[in-house]
Amino acid sequence: MLDTLSYFWRTTQQQEIDYVENRDGEIHAYEFKWSGKEQSRFPITFTKAYPTSKTSLITPLNYMDFIGN
Repeated sequence: MLDTLSYFWRTTQQQEIDYVENRDGEIHAYEFKWSGKEQSRFPITFTKAYPTSKTSLITPLNYMDFIGN
């Protein structure tokens, strides 16, 4: 059985990650964007603090994969 905790992440400088899951000790970070044309960068503060995290951009083009089609 997977143990999953979910969060959002934000610094006092207002850098943020929309959705973060900790699944059995692995961190998965997600940014959600309405337009598939938008580019998103994950804050360096986050990637330095969690260098082994897996990051994903979720858009209307790939959201079905995220929700488990």
